Amino acid sequence: MPAQYTLRFQMVAEARTPAATGAAAEEGSTALAAPVLDAPWIVDDADVAASEAQRARNAARSERLLAALPGLAAVRPDYGLVERFVAEDGLDEAAALRRLRRLVLLRGSWGERALEIDLVDAAAWVQIGLDGLLNKADRADFAHQLEALIATLMDATGLQPAIGGEVLTDAEAAVTRLLLHNAQAFSELERHNRSARREARFGWLGFAVLTLAALAASYAIVAESLQRSALAARVDADHVLTFETRSLPPPKSLFDSGLFADYALDGRVLETGEQTRLAVYRGEFIMAGPGARFPVLATGAAVQPYLLRNTYKNSLPLLRLGPVTVNWLLLPALLPLGLWLWFVARPVWRAPAGQRIDAMAMTLPMLRLLGKVALVLIVIAAIRVWL
Repeated sequence: MPAQYTLRFQMVAEARTPAATGAAAEEGSTALAAPVLDAPWIVDDADVAASEAQRARNAARSERLLAALPGLAAVRPDYGLVERFVAEDGLDEAAALRRLRRLVLLRGSWGERALEIDLVDAAAWVQIGLDGLLNKADRADFAHQLEALIATLMDATGLQPAIGGEVLTDAEAAVTRLLLHNAQAFSELERHNRSARREARFGWLGFAVLTLAALAASYAIVAESLQRSALAARVDADHVLTFETRSLPPPKSLFDSGLFADYALDGRVLETGEQTRLAVYRGEFIMAGPGARFPVLATGAAVQPYLLRNTYKNSLPLLRLGPVTVNWLLLPALLPLGLWLWFVARPVWRAPAGQRIDAMAMTLPMLRLLGKVALVLIVIAAIRVWL
């Protein structure tokens, strides 16, 4: 899935007069004389009664937020936060437990965007998903929506947005400051989203090419295995002949030979005097030289009349399935299909219906990697041909 980008800002309590009304008036005796940006947990050192009073105020804020933003839901804080409060903030366990009781976590959606709100003693942290911003027009629409959201948050919580160390009492000013403060990040995000949108359009292509590549690799392995099995099934294992090497022809290009038969030796079969070319592996080719001898078995096939005895042994056991003979070399054919199933098909299958196009787009990096590997193989093959 594409990376999730978010906009995060803080809302804090501001100085209030006794005539304050609405949600702000519910802050009572804990109203701050000045904004608190770096120390939002103002009740840690208070007694249990003050802590419970703050918990009740946060609960009231939460109820108003849930009523104003129906896409949100309350989430129970993880008890493991107690250990974090003790370790990082130096609280004793009782104070950490009281802090956990005061903490309110709201998670959900705001329109089509993810929204998270953390309510603490004197502040709230707001985090909004930024998916779908492609250009300045989208940013302008988002600004209007964000202004309405901040106004709703201010009305429901009695808190004010704090942007760049300054507390703002107007939602429009807060949005303007947010956009200016994050202008470069928004531009980078828009470029990223446009790139992600382009990749999503071609995600099906990456999926299709990787599928064809997996099928082609499996087919090549199966074809080679069937060819080897067919040759091995024709030999008389008890009638061993001797092949004597006369010369070593240059190895064939990777693309002109079979998957396993890249190397061959020219020579003759001593028992019959027949001149022939024997397909071998790289190990035999390296060890061979004029006069080198190898035990072989006759296949009776025109294309490959003789087979190395070691090749025959490596093909065992053979299994006859009607007119077809197969061997264990079929098993590697499952590897490309298994890799395709796990890394290509599985993420697309498991993705929600609305995100499968994005999941397909994730195959494009795999396709690029496959292209680089193919390019390296082509260069190696070309060097082998030219040399």
